[in-house]
Amino acid sequence: MSAETIVKKCVFVEAINLICILMAKCSRLCRGNIYSLLKMSKGSSSRERG
Repeated sequence: MSAETIVKKCVFVEAINLICILMAKCSRLCRGNIYSLLKMSKGSSSRERG
């Protein structure tokens, strides 16, 4: 293994870690948004039925 491939692998792993952290933050936000949307849609649909 040359030093170049090792450096490339390290950069790749760091990038994946960053992406995972960003995705985790985004998914938390998305989950919150989806949850509130679901609550809203459930509330409106139940109102329509009633």
